[in-house]
Amino acid sequence: MPIAIATRIAPDASTASVKDGSWEDLSGFLKTYPNGQYKAGAQMKMAKLEAAAFNTATQGDDLEKLKAFVKKYPSSSLKGTAEKQIAAIVNKTFEAEWFEASESQNPKLLAAFIKKHGKSAKAEGAKQNYEQAVAFWRSL
Repeated sequence: MPIAIATRIAPDASTASVKDGSWEDLSGFLKTYPNGQYKAGAQMKMAKLEAAAFNTATQGDDLEKLKAFVKKYPSSSLKGTAEKQIAAIVNKTFEAEWFEASESQNPKLLAAFIKKHGKSAKAEGAKQNYEQAVAFWRSL
């Protein structure tokens, strides 16, 4: 029996019914055969691929990799952990930007911070610092 016919009769997550073994491919397989006899094997392979992607995304503080993971695996059990890491990186970046802008009293840095974080409480403080810095530089 040709493989194409065999896979329609008894689809297997490791045969031609799965094109490349990617997470998307396995997900499509499970949508096509939600109660197939190879469901557990496909789910296990998907979990391994997801865990490997999560491990790659969480190495270092790479915001873009973490965002890509959340986008690619929206129903992942690891999504919450990735989102917490994203929030921590964003907060750390925000704090670093605030420190640099407020410590320098540089009007350009303060203006950039205000523009980027206009609705935050620290942006309100930056507005006051900006006004003071501009007044100082004008007084010279």
